[in-house]
Amino acid sequence: AYVDCSQWILPKLAELRLTTDLFEFALIDGSHNWPLVFLDFFYCNYLLRPGGFLMIDDMQLHSVKELGRMLLEQPGFELVLDMGKSLIFRRSGDQRELGEWITMPYIVRKSAQYGQSENPFAP
Repeated sequence: AYVDCSQWILPKLAELRLTTDLFEFALIDGSHNWPLVFLDFFYCNYLLRPGGFLMIDDMQLHSVKELGRMLLEQPGFELVLDMGKSLIFRRSGDQRELGEWITMPYIVRKSAQYGQSENPFAP
């Protein structure tokens, strides 16, 4: 058993290069600051078996909402339940890493939107 924060435990589990005993279900509900929610997703995606479920809690928080928006458009993920404050996705593909940003429709779309402005920080 491992007891510690996800940012320390998940990388250790991924380092084992598991090919069996992958997660059937993963819950992201911890620190919701910018890097950690995405770090948790990175490792949960790596450790989640195809057909497994990923639950994301606290959708009312901006960082978590961005992760949810990205997954809504991401091939290999299917929204199966929207509970308002939480979303549950099923991982339909077997890709354990998402690849470069050009393979992520949400990032491509938002980048094109930002590129229309002389100032990328403009609303």
